[in-house]
Amino acid sequence: MGKEIEQICIATKMQEFNQVLDSEATVSHVLEVIKSAQWLHLACHGQQHSIEPLKNSIILSDGHLELGQILESSLPEAEFVFLSACQTAREMQN
Repeated sequence: MGKEIEQICIATKMQEFNQVLDSEATVSHVLEVIKSAQWLHLACHGQQHSIEPLKNSIILSDGHLELGQILESSLPEAEFVFLSACQTAREMQN
């Protein structure tokens, strides 16, 4: 277990979690996993789309998972999402 995940488990007192890494982190698999997740912590590369914000995405092993795809998904258990990715703090330019 990585230090970041270990610290999250300590801080949240979570004992069970799903971890999706490397080639397992496909668009379809991540969408399936998040459907039953209460909390979601994404630590990956991201990409902003300044003209169409719903096309902002996280970069996975087989492509991009866009914000619009996540918003279209049914996430009945969702309580909290944290995204730690490149470009998430980048200033949008006109």
